[in-house]
Amino acid sequence: RCIMYVNGKYWGIYTIREKVDDPDFMKYYYGQNKYNIEFLMIWGNTWIEYGGSQTLNEWRDFQNFIVTNDMSDPETYQTVVDKFDFKSLIDYVLINEYVVCSDWLNWNTGWWRGLDSTGLHQKWGYILWDDDATFGHYINYSWVPDRSPYGDPCFAEGMWQADTEGHIDILNKLRENSEFEQYYISRYIDLYNTAFSCDFVISLLDSLAEVIRPEMTQHTDKWGGSLMEWEDNITKLRTFVTERCEFYPSGLNDCYTLTGPYPFLVSTDPVDVGEIQLNSLRLKEFPFEGSYFSGVDIKLEIFNTDSTYVFDHWKSTHTPTPNSSSKSIVLNIDTIVLNINRGDTVTAVFKKIKIIENFDLSARAYPNPFDGSTKLVYTVPEVMDVSINIYNILGQNIDFLSLDKKTHQPGRYELDINADDLGMLRGIYFVKFRAGDFSKVIKIMRN
Repeated sequence: RCIMYVNGKYWGIYTIREKVDDPDFMKYYYGQNKYNIEFLMIWGNTWIEYGGSQTLNEWRDFQNFIVTNDMSDPETYQTVVDKFDFKSLIDYVLINEYVVCSDWLNWNTGWWRGLDSTGLHQKWGYILWDDDATFGHYINYSWVPDRSPYGDPCFAEGMWQADTEGHIDILNKLRENSEFEQYYISRYIDLYNTAFSCDFVISLLDSLAEVIRPEMTQHTDKWGGSLMEWEDNITKLRTFVTERCEFYPSGLNDCYTLTGPYPFLVSTDPVDVGEIQLNSLRLKEFPFEGSYFSGVDIKLEIFNTDSTYVFDHWKSTHTPTPNSSSKSIVLNIDTIVLNINRGDTVTAVFKKIKIIENFDLSARAYPNPFDGSTKLVYTVPEVMDVSINIYNILGQNIDFLSLDKKTHQPGRYELDINADDLGMLRGIYFVKFRAGDFSKVIKIMRN
């Protein structure tokens, strides 16, 4: 916010912001100049903001490919993901649903991609602007069915009248894919626990009002209205936001056949070691306390940020209800998927590494890449237990090739790997060595 003066005369409160549909914005942040941008916008009608006459045809061909093909097929879905920032679409839909925007899709919608292979943002993605018709304010230009705080959190999924360029058609079609569906619903839940939470939004609103309030008397003297009217509008907005975020648990349950929410605490042990990816959230401070639901998978992945520790295992206060995509919670793999049916505490447990002076596992594979077979070569400096596991690109352990805490004498070792015998298809694999408290991962690839 800023206070503006024009030729020395007071002009009131203004907001300084970047113009996201300007090519300078794309060049500065993404390395895409105006000659390498395909940019489309809707404001009543669709037009080409940047790009040649083929831009709109390319978009519509791409949109048609999505809605006419089977998105549950992994290869077809990957073809789309390679060209489309689906996370951008999800966030664009969710923020407009949360604020109950009644002026989007057929108005105030922009999407673009960059064509310079040396720059960023080479996938179709969305911009957001002009959000005055929100929180029950202004005119219902987009035929939103319920503009109250109690409108369904998933109301956009049925906005066919306003969906002139098929953005919601894309969303609904991509939901055929289980990976997309899990991210879509869990992203909503992640935001419900963070940026959409009552505490966060009310705190943000109050902090903005506190900054603006001292200037409002002079501003209304210039442009009309009164401080009392402004305070009344702040109260109305605060009430709408509170009712909206308090309604969300029951709204999400109705939209996506969920139950809950249940208290869900995530932590590390020790608490200052490591980071955890919780669905779409990268957690760096612990404990993280949230409210999560049954009926959608929760994905957790460990990132070790302290070289003096090694990840050991996950633990929880109970074993979640099994389903087809869940794995046991007590695991020593870096990534887990679970589905809770009550409150839970999940902890990533790390072990302090025993420092061995001049320790060198010297683990490697040769040849690498390889055709039918390769050798794993490693050196053990003293008597210790050694474990070797191989994982495919999906994180699945090739169980029939696992050495689990086998005691080794000091020396050099070779382990022959026959890919055909182990059912290893062409692709990338990860070999995880553990010697005592030391661990090392190497990547191997079968041609």
